[in-house]
Amino acid sequence: VAGWGRRMLFWGDIALEHPELLADIPGDALPLLWGYEADHPFSDQAAKLAVSGLEFYLCPGTSSWLSFAGRWSNALANLAAAATAGAEHGARGLLITDWGDRGHLQPLAVSLPPLLAGACFAWNAGAARAPAALPTAELLDQWAAPGLGAGAAMLALGDAHLGTGRALKNSTVPFHLLMGAGDPLTRRGLDRLDPAALAATSDRVAELVAGLRSGVADEHGQSVADELRWSGEAIRLGCDLGRARLEHGAIDAAALLPAAVRGALASRLDDLIAWRRELWLKRSRPGGLADALGHLRRARDVLAPRTAQF
Repeated sequence: VAGWGRRMLFWGDIALEHPELLADIPGDALPLLWGYEADHPFSDQAAKLAVSGLEFYLCPGTSSWLSFAGRWSNALANLAAAATAGAEHGARGLLITDWGDRGHLQPLAVSLPPLLAGACFAWNAGAARAPAALPTAELLDQWAAPGLGAGAAMLALGDAHLGTGRALKNSTVPFHLLMGAGDPLTRRGLDRLDPAALAATSDRVAELVAGLRSGVADEHGQSVADELRWSGEAIRLGCDLGRARLEHGAIDAAALLPAAVRGALASRLDDLIAWRRELWLKRSRPGGLADALGHLRRARDVLAPRTAQF
């Protein structure tokens, strides 16, 4: 790498498992310490690397992946912990990651709040010591989507998954309820969900989505609004599917639901698939789109298998 005039960056978690070997790492190699939960031990890890004399980055994340609207509170705490530890132990920088597990189905708008908060903490680590005091909603309205007035709704959507009564590690309940249509609900303990909580979450998300402004003049603002609406409808479909499975005893798979129920849910998913394709191509290159939609289509075919065409 150095021979090409470049500097090597590498994920540092494995190196930390063998601290006695840190001295053997070339001095210009830069480890990246990643961790994505609110309680990730950034401070302990950064302290070990600081002693080694190596420059390093801390790498929190947006908490957007394996969700439809993110995990806002987790992301805020995760970003703040990384920035605080980085300032305390002399990190070279902060690298915010945004992954696309199982198709990168979350739209760009979902990652805007954590990217904004992370930028604030990276440039002003003092603010990371009181992350809840950061006026994120107001900053989103000013910088991320001016004229939309959706800052508060973006944050609320990012925590809507908590209304289901279960906070999963690295993912959300509505995501798994929809994408795992063919999985037994006993996986991840989703069979213990309260149908009333799922219904309330769906209703709450419907209110948030209905409150978004229409006809925003700015193209970016309109894209943000449309993407948030898609995320909201995806959450609602996941909750509604989960509730139907619990109420009809379809614990092993959504295919056990009554045909009429499956058909109605499949129709909604068809609409979401077509809409996601449209939104994707407005902002992103085609690469990855087929893979992303493939995950949704597999869930759709569990609900209502298509008749073979000859």
